Amino acid sequence: MKQFNNRIENIVQIKDMVLACGLFYFDLSFFHLINHAFFKALLFLCSGVIIHSFFNQQDIRYMGGFLSFLPFVYSVFLIGSLSLAGFPFLTGFYSKDLILEYGLTAFTVSSYFVFWLALLTVGLTSFYSFRLLYFLFYNKPFSLNYTYYTRIHPANVFGLLPLGILAIFAIFAGYLGKDLFVGLGSAFLPFQKLDIDAEVLPLSWKLTPLIFSLSGFFFSYLIYFYFFPVFPAIYPYMFFSYKWYFDVLYNRLAYSTLLISYIIPFKSFDRGLLEWLGAKGLGNSLKSYALNWQSFHSGDIFHFTFFFFISVLSLTATYAFFMTGAGLSVSLGLFLLFLVAYFL
Repeated sequence: MKQFNNRIENIVQIKDMVLACGLFYFDLSFFHLINHAFFKALLFLCSGVIIHSFFNQQDIRYMGGFLSFLPFVYSVFLIGSLSLAGFPFLTGFYSKDLILEYGLTAFTVSSYFVFWLALLTVGLTSFYSFRLLYFLFYNKPFSLNYTYYTRIHPANVFGLLPLGILAIFAIFAGYLGKDLFVGLGSAFLPFQKLDIDAEVLPLSWKLTPLIFSLSGFFFSYLIYFYFFPVFPAIYPYMFFSYKWYFDVLYNRLAYSTLLISYIIPFKSFDRGLLEWLGAKGLGNSLKSYALNWQSFHSGDIFHFTFFFFISVLSLTATYAFFMTGAGLSVSLGLFLLFLVAYFL
């Protein structure tokens, strides 16, 4: 499940970069690429530390309650999640919010649509980030394994030191690099684009991404801290736990179509007709012909002389048939000569 969340996070961050490139703000896209490298690397390494500390268990349903076991990992994991969600004054805030502001100030119908769609993804990012924190550090595991919890061990300094360094960058890298990458008048990148409209947006529009981000945290907190323990909501949980039943739909609907496409073109054409005309059919025919001709290679001088004579007669007959007017009579004469030579 953590791998599934990581894939979603990658798609979300790529979406922001592609959005900036679509608005021709390549400098802003590159700035977000640099920023997201810090908090995404932090989240990936935190996941690796948790998996390593929990005896390589990767199923999140067996995990939970790590707050008392891994407090430092929880702290840096929280920093990375907040930066991922674009929390103010963290690294992700300086590039993600700027992308949304530039999209709003493009003043086109498509840019407004993309702006509100990106705001929705900001809320969803906050929602699943806090959900992940809840299931890893607060919630009791669904399948409690006392052997794992009695032998859980935190990472050593070599595993925690990179987390601390990346956490510092996840806090300060956006603030320190904003003027360098997207600052007004900066000549660091040759393709920088100046946009004054985004700098003078009303405060209400600038606070909109923060409102969506806090709403995602609020709804996630409300659902998983209050609603989920009281009403487990088994059916919605099964719906999301089984990946929206995509595998079921694939096996029941798409499988039959793919099976037909496998039987007809692959088995009948690729492995049928093409094999018969190609490797197997032609190869087997040539092999049988070679075995038949092998009986003539006896090593007898008479056989070699006979085949040499036949070859000369064949070439002469072919030349006479196509190049001279009396080709038919010459060919018949050579054929009679071949018969006499064969029986003598």
